[in-house]
Amino acid sequence: RTGRVALRLISSAPPPDSLAVNRTAAGLPPDGDDGPHGRITESASEGTVWHDAVAAARVVIIDDCALFREILVSILASRGLAVASAAWDLPSLVAALEGANANVMLLNMATRGSRLLIRAANDMSPGARIIVVGLPEDDDETIIACAEAGVAGYHMRGDSLDELITLINDVAAGQSICPPRVSAVLLRRLSNLAAQPQPASRDLVLTTRETQILKMLE
Repeated sequence: RTGRVALRLISSAPPPDSLAVNRTAAGLPPDGDDGPHGRITESASEGTVWHDAVAAARVVIIDDCALFREILVSILASRGLAVASAAWDLPSLVAALEGANANVMLLNMATRGSRLLIRAANDMSPGARIIVVGLPEDDDETIIACAEAGVAGYHMRGDSLDELITLINDVAAGQSICPPRVSAVLLRRLSNLAAQPQPASRDLVLTTRETQILKMLE
């Protein structure tokens, strides 16, 4: 968040001469050196990293509603995000991923066969990270299925457009974002697994996906 604030401050900053006057009036060096802590330099550096993530995001949109799909393509493009391609079913997804070099896939969970599309997307483009959109907060089964499929980001039905833009950039930067509601569901899932009776001679063994879920919650 510090980086994003820094970017907004930099984009709205006054001309250099005016900035120097304001810093002098405030008793700060005009060259932007805040002393040994280097807070301004540090914030600008974090902002640069976040900006690089924005520039590096190459998004594939998967949605079988043509209107929603086209609106989202337009909105993301207006926010500086590169939309590599779009898909609405399995054949179009295969075509969309050919040569797209996408690193983020945005899937509307209302799309028919959404769980199949998640598995297919992982198989065809294992390096890309998936964000699910429009996930119902009360659908524990779907939340768990998404986590077990390796979904990296969750945009719930009550989340805003700005939150989606932030989520895309964070996931493109390598983060896995788990909202509180999703975390609660996954923790309950792990608790239930731990509570299941185990053979006396064996310890509890988690599957690969269950281990991934645990790492997301760390």
